[in-house]
Amino acid sequence: MAGSGLGLYLREALRGFARRKTIFVVGFLILALGLSLSATMFCVLYGVMLRPLSFADPHRLVIAWAGYEGGSSERDSFSAQTLEQWRREARSFSGLAAFRYTQLTLLRRGEPTDFQGAVVSPELFSVLGVQARLGAVIGPEQARAQQGKVVLLSHWLWRQRFGADPAVVGKGVDLGGEIYTVAGVMPQDFDVPSQEVGMWVPLLIDPAKPEATRKNLIVIGRLRPSVSLAQAQADVDGVARRLATDFPETNRGMRIHLVPFFDELIKDSRAFVLVASGASLLVLLICCANLGNLLLARAIQRRSEFAVRLALGARRRHLVGLVFAEALILAVSGGIAAAGLARWMIELLVRMTPIELPRSAEIGHGLQIPIVTVVLVLVAALLVSAPPALEVARSRQSAGAGMGSRATSRRFARQLMVAAEMAIALTLLVGAALMARTILALRGANPGYRTDHLVALQIYLPKTKYREPPQIRQFFATFFERLRVTPGVAAVAASSGLPAGKAGIDFDLPIQVPGRATETSGQAAIRVVNPEYFKAMGIPVIQGRAFDDRDREPQSRKVMINRSFIKKFLPEAPSVVGRQLVVFLRGPETYEIIGAVADVHNDGMLGAAPKPEFYLPFTAKPISGMGVAVRTSGEPLAFARVLRGNLWALDPDLPASSVDAMEHMVTTTFNDRSFLATLLVLFALVAVALTALGVFSVMSFSVSQQVREIGIRMAMGARSEEVLHLVMRQAARVALTGVAFGLCGAWLLGRGLASLIYGVSAADPWVFLGGAVFVGLVAALGAYLPSRWASRIDPVAALRIE
Repeated sequence: MAGSGLGLYLREALRGFARRKTIFVVGFLILALGLSLSATMFCVLYGVMLRPLSFADPHRLVIAWAGYEGGSSERDSFSAQTLEQWRREARSFSGLAAFRYTQLTLLRRGEPTDFQGAVVSPELFSVLGVQARLGAVIGPEQARAQQGKVVLLSHWLWRQRFGADPAVVGKGVDLGGEIYTVAGVMPQDFDVPSQEVGMWVPLLIDPAKPEATRKNLIVIGRLRPSVSLAQAQADVDGVARRLATDFPETNRGMRIHLVPFFDELIKDSRAFVLVASGASLLVLLICCANLGNLLLARAIQRRSEFAVRLALGARRRHLVGLVFAEALILAVSGGIAAAGLARWMIELLVRMTPIELPRSAEIGHGLQIPIVTVVLVLVAALLVSAPPALEVARSRQSAGAGMGSRATSRRFARQLMVAAEMAIALTLLVGAALMARTILALRGANPGYRTDHLVALQIYLPKTKYREPPQIRQFFATFFERLRVTPGVAAVAASSGLPAGKAGIDFDLPIQVPGRATETSGQAAIRVVNPEYFKAMGIPVIQGRAFDDRDREPQSRKVMINRSFIKKFLPEAPSVVGRQLVVFLRGPETYEIIGAVADVHNDGMLGAAPKPEFYLPFTAKPISGMGVAVRTSGEPLAFARVLRGNLWALDPDLPASSVDAMEHMVTTTFNDRSFLATLLVLFALVAVALTALGVFSVMSFSVSQQVREIGIRMAMGARSEEVLHLVMRQAARVALTGVAFGLCGAWLLGRGLASLIYGVSAADPWVFLGGAVFVGLVAALGAYLPSRWASRIDPVAALRIE
C-alpha cells in the first residue's frame, strides 16, 4: 500500500469518525484498556524472561545444589570445606563462588536498620562477570587485606540510606558495631542472589574453624567454554563421590545437581509471568473481537454505499484499505493512551507485587514500552480490521445480490466472534475461581500452630558486643522476663527460626539413631527454642514432655523431635522417649529424646512438606539470632511499640523494624498466589463485562437486521412471547458454543495452574459448572433487552421498512 494511498485512506477514515464520534470513542476506550493491560504484562514478560542477562556469557553460569543420603531435599547447601575441595578438583569450571544469606544491622542516623545481606566469595563478581556502578567490586586480595571488613552497597540501599551520594565509596559504615569500608555500589539491575539483599560482604574461609563444616553455602559456577552442562554434571558426579569418601561424616551420600543460572533466577516468577501475560492477551483478544464486531456492523450498514462506489469504478482494495485505516486509527489512538498507562501500571505492578521479579528495576525502561506497544497495535489493527475487511472484500455491485446467503454468513461471523469472547471469558473466570478457592483453602489450613494473637520480632545480637554464650543467654533471659511481666502478655516463644519467618537459622545436620537392628542415619533440621516455645505457639506435645528448667545446662543433652522424624527414623518404636540421637554439630554429640511434638509447616502450607526436625533447648545452646513471638491478650500489632521499647531498654542499637503479626507473616507465604488471583479476577471481570457488551451489541444489531422478518411473523399471528423465545434461542446457541469451547480452554488453563493451586482440583467440577452458569447468565442478560425490544415491534411499521 503506497504512502500516499495510506494518507488518503486515513483522511477519509478520520472524516468518517468525525461524523460518528461515538464509534471512535467506544473503540478508543476498548482498545486503550486491552492494549494497556497487554503492554504492561508483555513488558514484564520481556524484562523478566526474554531480556538477556547483563553478565558475561550468562548461558555458561550454573547454580549447584546438594543432596545427601537420608536428606529430605535435593536443594540443600554446601559447606565451605566442600567448596574448597571442589575448587581443587574442578575441571569443568573456570570459576566457582558461593554465597549465603545473612542479616545485617546498619547503625546510621538514628534508629538502627536491619536488612538482608549476603556473605559472598570474593570471586563471585568475576565468576558472574559484573562490574560495580561506582567504585569497584570486591576481589580476593582486597578482602584478605581488609580482613573481610569491606562491603558493596546495592543500588536501592545506596539511594534510600545514603542519598545516592557518589562520595560514599571509600567511607566507613557501621554494621552492628563493626566498621566496614564501602568498596562500591552495584548496578540497579544486579539482584543476585535476591532483590532484598542490601549489602554484600566477603566470605573468608578458614578450614580450621568449625564453621567450615556447616552446610550453609549455595554455589555458583562458570563452565569452561568447551564444556556442556551434561559434561559438567558427569564431572561433578565424580567430585561428589570423592567428597563423600573423604568427608564421610558431613558428606555421606552427597549428590550435586547443576541447574542453569537463568532457570534458577526466574523459577519463582515464571508461572506468574506466563499466566498473567496469557490472561492479558486473552483480554486483548476480547477487546479486538468486540471492536471487530462493531466495525463489521458498520460495514454492513454501509453495504449500499460500498455497492455504489464499486458501480462507479472504485477499486475493491480502496474500500479494504479504508476499513483497515479505520482500524489503524483506533489502534494507534488506543496504543498512545496505552503506552502512557502501561508505564504507570508497570511501576504500580513492580511496587505492589509480592513476587520477586528478577531485574524488576529495568522493566519498562528504554524502548521496551514503545516497541511492545507498536507490535500490539499492529496486531490489534489486523484483528479488528479482519471481519469488516472480509465483508467489504465480498461486497457486490448490487446491494441486494445474494442477500439471503450473505446475511446468514454475516450473522454467523458475528455470532462466532461473540462465542469466542464467551469462551475466553469463561476460561479466565474459571482460572480466577481456582486461584480464589486456593486462597480460601490456604487461609483455612492448619499450619500446625496457632497464629492468632501473636506478634513476632527477629533479633540478631552483634558479635562485637555479645561474643560469649553467657552474654547471649543473659540478654535473652532478661528480655524474656521483661516481656513476661508486661501487662497483656500471655506467653513468650523464641526459636532460631520462627514459622513463616523470612529470617532465622534453619539448616539440616547429619544425625544417627543408634539402637536399631540397622543403625539409621540421615539429615534432620535443627531448631533451638526456649522452654515455653511449644505452649506459646500452640504446638501439641504428642509424646513425653517439653523442655523445662531441668534442661538448662549444656551437659544435660536433651532433645525433642517432631512427628516426621518419628515416621522416618523411628517408625516402629512404640515410644521415642528415652531413645538416643547422635547429632553431628561440631563433631558427634549424643542426646536423649525426652519428647515429640506435632509437625509444623514452617515454610507455609505451600512450602515443602514438614521434614524431620529436632529441637534443642536455648538455655543449653544459646545462639545470637532468635525469633521472638509474644502471645498477647489483645490486638498483636498494638503491642509492637511495647515490644520495641523493651528491646531498646536493653540495647538501643538493636534494630526492631521487623515486628509483625504472625497471622500476617503466614499470609505473606502465599502472597504470590493472592496477587495472581487478584490479577486473574480483574482480567476475568473485564472479560465478562466486555462479553456482556458484545452479546448485547450483536443481538441488538441482529434484531435490527431482522425487523422486517419479525414484522411478517407477527403479522401472521406470532405472539410476542414467541418472538422473544426466537431471539433468545439464537443467543442460546451462541452461548452454548462459547461455553463448550470455554470449558476446554478452562481445562487447559487449569492444567497450567496446577502447580499454583492448593486445596482444589485443577478440574474441579463445581468451579467449572459455576463458571459456565455465570457466563450463561451474563449472556442471557445481554440478549434479554434486545429480545424484549424485538417482541414489541409494531408489525405495520416493520412491514414499511425497505
